[in-house]
Amino acid sequence: MASTNVTPALLTADQACDYLGIRKSKLYQLMADGEIRGGKLGRRRMFRVADLEAYVASIFDDETSA
Repeated sequence: MASTNVTPALLTADQACDYLGIRKSKLYQLMADGEIRGGKLGRRRMFRVADLEAYVASIFDDETSA
């Protein structure tokens, strides 16, 4: 069976922190500020990769308009 690289659509909080290079406290602060959306899947807080990518893009959009 051939292996394929599948990019997950959802990341756990720890994975999202690794993806963004931030600490979990900062991730939850960004959620509280409404800058990043997260949802619950069972007992776990999950983050869409697309939302994380949109957040990163918004950081650079803000810098170029300043």
